[in-house]
Amino acid sequence: MDIHGLNYTLGEDVNGPLLAAALAVEMIAALIVNTFVLVATFSQCKSLKLPSTILFTSLIMIHYVIALIYIPSWLISAAYGEWIFGSTIQVKEATCKFAGFILNYTLQVKSFTLAAISVDRWLFIVKPIFYKQYMKAKLAVVLAVIIWIGSCLSVATPFFGIGNYFFTEFGSCEPQFLGELGYSILMLIFVLTALCIIIVTSIWTCCFTRRFIREHAQLADESAYVSKNRRIIGIFGAMLVAYGVCYTPGIIVIIASLFCDVNAAAFAAVLVFFLTVIIINPIIQSVFRPDVKKVIVKLCAMCRKFHHSPEA
Repeated sequence: MDIHGLNYTLGEDVNGPLLAAALAVEMIAALIVNTFVLVATFSQCKSLKLPSTILFTSLIMIHYVIALIYIPSWLISAAYGEWIFGSTIQVKEATCKFAGFILNYTLQVKSFTLAAISVDRWLFIVKPIFYKQYMKAKLAVVLAVIIWIGSCLSVATPFFGIGNYFFTEFGSCEPQFLGELGYSILMLIFVLTALCIIIVTSIWTCCFTRRFIREHAQLADESAYVSKNRRIIGIFGAMLVAYGVCYTPGIIVIIASLFCDVNAAAFAAVLVFFLTVIIINPIIQSVFRPDVKKVIVKLCAMCRKFHHSPEA
């Protein structure tokens, strides 16, 4: 029996087929846009030598984990109206814990990868000599691997008695924070660590860049370096805005649930909206990353050529 006493079934106020349809659209869209960015990245061999490209690709890979493991488990649960993964309560608990682990794991990897990208951007702009000398592709790969492994270990504690993952009444399996003080504090420390890294490096980078542009105002319209700095700030800033927009409704609903009853349908809606970041993020990368834009330009040129060809 799960914490809500629902025996791993959806709440009455949750429209299972509608939720499953929304998740199916989200999963398909995520696979399409992420695959496009991934193929575009690997088609540009030179870009794979850039630390920033490796870190952005790490984000794309974690999107696949969400789209191919977590969303399908929730989609099937919503479609059937219950958690069907397991014939006994013990097996259902085990599979539900795994699904909850995947959700928490991907959040952890995304948070620290964003922090790593923020540090990479800070070094590139503020410490360019140090960046060119030490920030190599191999170091970025090692950093990405450390983030993936470290995140796995940090969120695996419920399997060893610290914290828990449980089935919610809207069909998803998630981390349980209520009544789990030690686990909640541990997760809060990780989140605040990543957030502090992002805030400090972002403020430092923005202040440095504004001062640089102000001191070199006469070059602002012509300098390629100024435009590159703006582009780097643009992609990371756009990503932060996207995450903020996708996360805010969930935070509001969670806070509201501490003071009043919030139905399961509201939680389902905000979680679906929360997961749209795996679609928005690769779109942002397509807009700002030069290597991906080159592929888009080539495809557009091919389409125009085909459209204007005599045979067409």
